[in-house]
Amino acid sequence: MPTITLCLTVHTETRMPTVRSLLAPLIGSALLASSAQGQSIATQYETGTAYTTTSLTGFSTSGAAMAGMLVTARFASGDVFQGTWGNLGTQVYGGASFSAYGVSGLWGSLAFPTAGDSNDNFWFLRLASGDYGALLELTLNGAPGRTLFDCRFTTNGCDNFAGTLVNGTPGSSGAIAAQVATTNQFLAQIGSHNLFDASDVLGVYSNSVSLTGNPPVGDLFEQFSLRFDGGMTVDQGLFLFAVDTDNAAVGAVIVPTTPVPEPSSLVLLVGAFSGLAMAARRRRVV
Repeated sequence: MPTITLCLTVHTETRMPTVRSLLAPLIGSALLASSAQGQSIATQYETGTAYTTTSLTGFSTSGAAMAGMLVTARFASGDVFQGTWGNLGTQVYGGASFSAYGVSGLWGSLAFPTAGDSNDNFWFLRLASGDYGALLELTLNGAPGRTLFDCRFTTNGCDNFAGTLVNGTPGSSGAIAAQVATTNQFLAQIGSHNLFDASDVLGVYSNSVSLTGNPPVGDLFEQFSLRFDGGMTVDQGLFLFAVDTDNAAVGAVIVPTTPVPEPSSLVLLVGAFSGLAMAARRRRVV
C-alpha cells in the first residue's frame, strides 16, 4: 500500500448537498446484506486510544442514529476530505433509490439507509472524481455520533472468519463479519458491482471501548478504517461493504479514558518539573 503523507491538505465538508434527482422508486429489503453474497475481508485490531461510555442502546443502529460521526477520506494526491455524518435525503443508484444518512462532497459520498440496521445493510461508497487520484483509506470515527464499531466476536476473540459467536460487551452481540458485497439482486438492479477486489481491502478496528468502571471486553472500537491496497479509483464502480455498529445510550458520551491535558496544563506541568529539578540541583551544590 502506498505511504500516506500526514502533512496534507484537509477539506472539511459538513454541509450536505441537496439530491436533485428523485426519479427512482424507493426500495427496502433489497438493501439487506444478509440476503447478499458477501465476502469477508482481512481485518486487524488495534487497542489505540482507550475509550469509555456508560451503556449501550441495544443491538440495532440505523443510519440516522450515527448522526455526528466523523468520516475522513485520504487520497493519493495528498488531499484529505473530512465530513460530518448527516441527512443526505434520497440517494439514487441506477434504477433504485433510498433515504440515507452519510457524507457527500467533491471527492464522492458514503451513505447508509436512514432506518436500516447496520447488522443487515450495506454501506454505499462512491467516488465522484478522479482529480485526487486513488482513494487510499476511508476512516470512520464514531465518538462524535455516539457510534461504536462491533467486531465479529467469538470464542477466539475478534475473528472475521472462524470461531463460535459469543456475547461481548453488555448490550452488544451477534455482529456480522466485516465484508464486501459481491453480487446480489440489488447490485443487479442498480446495474453496478464491486470492481475493487475484496482481497485487496483491509478492515482496521482501532481504539478499544469499555463500559465505565469495567475493562474492555475486546469487541467494541471507536474507529473503523478501510485501507485499499494500491488505492481505489473512480472507475472501479460503486463499492458496497458491511460493518456492524452499536450506539452509546442517549445522552451518553464516548470519551478517552485518560483525557489529553490542555496546552495550559502542559505548561504548568513542565514548569513544575523544572522547578523540582532546579531545587534538586541546589541541594546537591550545598
